[in-house]
Formats: sequence, structure tokens, C-alpha cells
Amino acid sequence: MAMSMVRMSNFEQARKLCTAGKFHEASEQFTLLASQSSDSLEKASYLIEAADCYRRARNFEAATSCAAEARKWASDDAVACAQVDFFIATLLINQNKHEEGLKELAKILTEYSDKLKEGEGRELYQEIQMQRGISLMHLSCHKAARPVLEEVVSFQLSDNVISDFHCHLGRCYHELGLYRDARQQFERSRILGISEEWQSIYHYYFGYTLYELNEFGAARREFILSLQSGGTGPPQSYVYKMLAATCRKLGDNEQARLYDKMEKSS
Repeated sequence: MAMSMVRMSNFEQARKLCTAGKFHEASEQFTLLASQSSDSLEKASYLIEAADCYRRARNFEAATSCAAEARKWASDDAVACAQVDFFIATLLINQNKHEEGLKELAKILTEYSDKLKEGEGRELYQEIQMQRGISLMHLSCHKAARPVLEEVVSFQLSDNVISDFHCHLGRCYHELGLYRDARQQFERSRILGISEEWQSIYHYYFGYTLYELNEFGAARREFILSLQSGGTGPPQSYVYKMLAATCRKLGDNEQARLYDKMEKSS
């Protein structure tokens, strides 16, 4: 019992180090905890924690090596193996190897299909589908992303997470030319609340969708909000181009010419 309490204290300390951005110290602590444990699944868990620290430090080689070691210790538990495989897949995606990561995610769905129906397995299934939807959108595979994202927005997740996926699905519908469906998703996202990270992209694609639906006044408001929003978004030249086009539709040619100049200079 005393040893367990000491290990728990060391685990919490390692977590604090990781949260503080001291990834090297945290990974060393997690690796030490793994070496001291006699439980194989506990070892695997500590090693994945260490691998995650390496990932955050963008030391992908060390993260991959640590995850591979965790996989060995998890080999007797199917769900634990699937969780480690999921980490390895996301590690590939973190390195912009989206196609490789998607292949690994598909393998997990195939190999562990019977284990992904309830409990921890069900939670993992949802995480896999969420990651697949994001990666497919990143690769502009909109037709393939659509059913995955449609399933994800049916999951019982927190409002801020679901809001982001309504944004993803709205953008997916937009790219497929399904503008009324896109509008519905963007409006659902707005009700739940738009995360700061998504503000600029949200307003741009919502505005673009409204433009395609001939709602030019509302579209202009969204494009202006996109320019005013923080976070990563589309290039400003894209927004100015759409503002110019929208103003022409509204008969405001002087303002359109101004946005044309801003597009060229941005």
C-alpha cells in the first residue's frame, strides 16, 4: 500500500511536470515508474504517458519507440492494444502523415471491431471516428468524411467538442455543394458556442455558404467577423475576395473596389 501511494505521488508529479511543459523531465519520470511496476498494463500506461510527453516535445522518434515498448506490455489485453495502436496512428498524423495514420485507424476498426462496442472500447471507437473525420477533411476527402462526421455529431460529447464537429461537418457539406445542410450545421455550432480557435474559419465558411444561398447581407457580416476573429483562419486575401464579390451582389461597387485593392495588397 505504501509503495502504491508513493507511486501515485510520483505519477501526479510527472503529470504536473508535463502540464508545466517540462516534457523531458516528465517522460523520464513516467519511464522510471514503468520500470518500477510489476503490472504489465500499468507499465504500458506509464510508457504511453512518457510517449505523449515526447510527442508534445515533438521528439517523434522517442515517442514512437516508447509507444512500441508499451505495445509489447499491452499485448495480453485487446482494448489496451487498440488504445496503444490509436496513439501510434495519431502520432503519424501529428507528423502530417495523414494517409498512413488513416490506414492505421482503419486497421484498428477491423482488428478490434468486437471490442469497440461498449465501455472503454466504445470510447476509443468514438475517438477513432473523430480523428478519421478530421484527417479526411484535412486531405479534402469530403465524400469519405461526410458519413464519419455525421456519425460523430450524434455522439454524446461536450458542447464545445460537438460544436467543433458541427463546424467540420458544415464545411464538409459546403465543399460538397450542400449549402442548406451546411447552414444548418453552422447554426447548430453557433448555438453551442464557437471555440476561439474556430472563429475565423467558422465565419468564413458560414459566410461563403450564405453567399451561395444568395443571402448577401448576412454573408457580408460573416466575412467581416472572420477578419475580426482570432485564431488560425483562411488567408485574408480569400476573405477580401469574397467581401468584394458580396458587395457587388449588394450593388455597393465602391466598397467592392476597396476590397479588391485590399485583396491584392494582402
